[in-house]
Amino acid sequence: MTDNNVNKYILNKPKTYEVRYIENKEPSKLVQLASYLGMKTVYSCGSCGNNKRFELLIDLRNAIGSHLTGRVYNTNQAENVAGDILRGRGDWKGDLSTGAFRKKNREDLSNKISNAVREHKNGKHIIRVVYNIPD
Repeated sequence: MTDNNVNKYILNKPKTYEVRYIENKEPSKLVQLASYLGMKTVYSCGSCGNNKRFELLIDLRNAIGSHLTGRVYNTNQAENVAGDILRGRGDWKGDLSTGAFRKKNREDLSNKISNAVREHKNGKHIIRVVYNIPD
């Protein structure tokens, strides 16, 4: 008969064990982008009655490579910024240094912001970078 308990023949059995594992320390591309753009702090929305997190980093881009950016932490701010982007008001006008932003690009970004607000109001946490793809 074969004895399968080989540990009884070891005089000094270890009392502790060393566990080694490999951890993937490479962050995802979205995490890298969010980190690059400075998204570090997360806030609860508070403006729509939903206590889930809401943060959008908004990036309006044009065909010559210029862009305007902003950040919002609740749905009221997001809806106001979406309207400003669509109408070219406030910080979202563009000027000689940034160039013009086409209506189609403004509409695309405004729709993405509205979609994020809708998702949040349906109960989702939203922490996202939204941007348009310039044509």
